[in-house]
Amino acid sequence: MRLSSTQRLAAVALLTFVVASACTEPEEVTDPTHPEWPPALAAVIAEAESDFGVPTLAVADYGTLPEGTPLFDVRTAAEASVSAIPGSQLLADKAAQKALLANPPQGPVVVSCAAGVRSARFTQALRDVGVEAYNLEGGIFAWAAAGLPLLDPAGRPTKRVHTYSTKWAPCLVADHEAVQVPKP
Repeated sequence: MRLSSTQRLAAVALLTFVVASACTEPEEVTDPTHPEWPPALAAVIAEAESDFGVPTLAVADYGTLPEGTPLFDVRTAAEASVSAIPGSQLLADKAAQKALLANPPQGPVVVSCAAGVRSARFTQALRDVGVEAYNLEGGIFAWAAAGLPLLDPAGRPTKRVHTYSTKWAPCLVADHEAVQVPKP
C-alpha cells in the first residue's frame, strides 16, 4: 500500500504529536498534606499509589507501629552504599527477596525504596503470601523530606541520598545531596 504525499505528511504530523506528547514534562503535582515535598516526589507517590493500590504508611506514622517492626529496604546495594533509614534491612537482590517470600515474617512489616515504586511491588508480593505489609509512602525521599535521620554505611548521619538516576534527583529536598554511584 502506497501513501500519497498528503497521507505521509499527515502520518508524520501524527507521529510528531504522539512523540511530543510523550516527552512533555508531567503536570506539577503538589501534596497539600506535605507542602514541603518537592512536586516531583508528590507526583511519584500519587502514581505509585494509583498504579499499585497497596496499603501505604506515611513516614509520620512509622513510629506508631509496634517496636521492632521490620523495615525492608529494596533499593540496590549501590543506593544503600550512600545512605539508609536507620534500622532498615537491605534486600538488594531478587534472591534475598525470594528468600523472605519463602519464609514470610509474622506481624506487620514496612517496605521502602527510593520513592515507593519498587517497594510497592514488593509490598504486593508480601501481601500475596499473607504478610501484613505496608509500603512506606515516598520511600527514603519522603523520609528525608520529613527531616528524619539518614545514616551512611559507617553509621554516621548524612544528608546524601542515592537518587537511582538523575531522573529522580528532583524528588529530593533541597538540603540533601543527590548522589549516583555507578553500578559495579
